[in-house]
Amino acid sequence: MTEDDQQMIWHPDLAKLNAEEINWNPRLATPCLDCKKPGRWPPTAGSYASALGHFELVLGTLPEPKNQHRLLIVFQDPRPNEGNFVAADPRVDPRELGPDQHRYFCLTPVAWRDLGLCEATGSESPCWPTEDTAHHYLRRYFTNHSWSYDGLVTYFLYLFRPSDAYVTNLAKCHLGGRHQPSEVFSTCASKHLRHEGELFEPTVVVSFTSGLRDLGQWDQLIGGRHRPQAVLNLYHPAAQKSPAEKIRRFESSVCRNREVLEVSRCDVLGVLSRWKRHSKKLRTGGGNAMRLEIGPVNHGIIKEVYDLEEVPAGPPHPTGARYLLVYASNEYPSIPGRHKMFMILMRYSNAAGDEDKYWPAHIAPEDADRVIREFQEFVDRNRD
Repeated sequence: MTEDDQQMIWHPDLAKLNAEEINWNPRLATPCLDCKKPGRWPPTAGSYASALGHFELVLGTLPEPKNQHRLLIVFQDPRPNEGNFVAADPRVDPRELGPDQHRYFCLTPVAWRDLGLCEATGSESPCWPTEDTAHHYLRRYFTNHSWSYDGLVTYFLYLFRPSDAYVTNLAKCHLGGRHQPSEVFSTCASKHLRHEGELFEPTVVVSFTSGLRDLGQWDQLIGGRHRPQAVLNLYHPAAQKSPAEKIRRFESSVCRNREVLEVSRCDVLGVLSRWKRHSKKLRTGGGNAMRLEIGPVNHGIIKEVYDLEEVPAGPPHPTGARYLLVYASNEYPSIPGRHKMFMILMRYSNAAGDEDKYWPAHIAPEDADRVIREFQEFVDRNRD
């Protein structure tokens, strides 16, 4: 992009910070050495930010009406080893990316395809959500069917309609290992996020990290002259929480900050109404959550069924597996790590009319259509 294009999108110093002052690609350079320690250097991965203008270059102008909020969206950190895409230089126009290139925090064609939004929306190229398609963008918040959070970010931009937005990680790079040292986050916040806050001047923060929960933590970590008016702390997409818990957290955060949001002409009731409508569409059949007794297998109670559809396989599930997501109230013993997340289990009546069967997640592709059909019939018979 030319300097004129950059200035239309974000402050020139933000462009400089993301391109030259952070370790967005540790294989190329590590200009930030604040977290350098023996045995944990260089970083294994990096990231950079995007602004609303980057989304608009790809998707077109954000639909009106916009409010007066300057929205800062903060995630936690990059994955320790990002092998899903080739990160483009932050100065490259997102409309001119190669077939495998991706811009961090932007709904590029690579992310669009991986999220399955081509099929879901009927559009070959990335575009903004509509009231008919918005729930497809929100799906990534409740399921792990893609590496990309960019459809989810696009959804929140569409939902809140800010005058401007800036999307970044609390920690710009990852030092390897499963968990980063806590000082990485505090160091990065006090140096880089503080500078970003001073340059962008957010009025509202949507935080998907426990490292930035409220205004008190903003003051402690970041401080500075440009304090936002509100922090909406939401569960991270990867948090081991049910869809219902994520939905309640969002609604309570918005309601708690209603007065602040409305001062800047945010239609809070409209936001909550659209959120409820979109999230409801992701539940089975677009209706209410189900409650089914598992019974003799004693795996607990299935609380909710979301996304009754085929989902791309991924670890720890074998290649080619197809499965459904069912949230359960307890841990599912056969899942490594005993995660309290989605129980991948199906219950259906077989064709011979025998008693209900409990199926694990791994379905042979040739059986998938029949199993899904039978499970849908079971859902219809047992819906509240």
